[in-house]
Amino acid sequence: MNETLARQAIMTILVQVQADWTEYMLAVDSENRDLIDQSKQQHPYLALEIDFLSAEQMDLSANPMVQQTGQLVVYVVEKSGSGTARAARVRDFIRPYFSLKKSGLLQFHAAEIYRSKTIKGWEYYPVLVNFWYNAPNT
Repeated sequence: MNETLARQAIMTILVQVQADWTEYMLAVDSENRDLIDQSKQQHPYLALEIDFLSAEQMDLSANPMVQQTGQLVVYVVEKSGSGTARAARVRDFIRPYFSLKKSGLLQFHAAEIYRSKTIKGWEYYPVLVNFWYNAPNT
């Protein structure tokens, strides 16, 4: 596994989340893209950050295994002043897709909820999930 495959595994899960959410079309704004027109957005949507944090050599072989750790933050984004109920419902829905799950070689820790932050009139309600995978150093 490598960074590209880890990102693909995360995006595959998010596609499943979108397919399973039936209240409205749940939009996802992935990193370094401008997919959401906030002036037209009527419902909460998801925004994500994927950060690769550290790596450790796992053995002393000629081609050692490396454990890569990272952090996924899925934000439920809602217009400021809209209350917290809709965002909480979306967070409750997405948490089980990641919390303590495995996707290929990618393994997730328990999903954590943090307090929101306000950015330009929008509330960002985070679900933070640490992850790791082991792979040969290639």
